[in-house]
Amino acid sequence: MRQTRHLVMGTILAAATACASSETTRPPVTNYPAIAGTWKQENERPGAYRIINIFNQDTIVGGVGTYRDFNGSPGNLTVSGFLRGTQVALDLAQDNGIVYHLRATLVAPDRMSGWLSAGSDSSAATFRYLPIG
Repeated sequence: MRQTRHLVMGTILAAATACASSETTRPPVTNYPAIAGTWKQENERPGAYRIINIFNQDTIVGGVGTYRDFNGSPGNLTVSGFLRGTQVALDLAQDNGIVYHLRATLVAPDRMSGWLSAGSDSSAATFRYLPIG
């Protein structure tokens, strides 16, 4: 009887803890972090942007997004890649034929920083998680 009571109390405590967490709180960085959600490139040129909606299943990452390049042309992109610990490798294939390669590190649960390259062009890039709501 005593073991059953401890099991019930433990289950209630775990459920209460789970319900108390906020939907906009990012999960901690772990061996296979959950990076699913919407991310926006922070340090893009004025007028340009890249927003990606990604999901991950363990180490595999996929998704879609939108962009506006520095000359103002908008478009869509597809995302594919993988995670290795906190290392993120994504290919952002834009509908204009340009494929950007993001090699980044999850430096916080809501921020990944690294390098974005296409051809011989390479620059520092930071993507920030955009909470829902």
